[in-house]
Amino acid sequence: MLLETRRMDELTSYEVEGFLGAGGELALIPMGPISGHGALQLLGMHGHFTHALSVLAAEPANALVYPLVHTCYAGAGTAFYGTVSFEVAEQTLILKRIAGELGKQGFMRIALLAEGVPENLAGMAAA
Repeated sequence: MLLETRRMDELTSYEVEGFLGAGGELALIPMGPISGHGALQLLGMHGHFTHALSVLAAEPANALVYPLVHTCYAGAGTAFYGTVSFEVAEQTLILKRIAGELGKQGFMRIALLAEGVPENLAGMAAA
């Protein structure tokens, strides 16, 4: 099935159903916290990197990319304005919910992607 985009949030439910019906089975779930890294770094830099990597990998991997999940544990960045940190247990529940719902819809393989520590902790727990 030819898709204009691999980003789920830019597809219709009919297009996602068509992807699955044509044998597509992989969903990529990028994640990254909103956390401070100093005055000149973007609060969402970890997630933006992971999302971009997911979008680039989606076509050759025949995957769809779930929207970026920012509900992540922020670690040391919590001292900076704008940071919103979630406990690892909360992040794990969110990731399990997303992966579980996608699994019920027919995605047979689901990959949780994180740029590094600490946002990967909940991904490992959810997996």
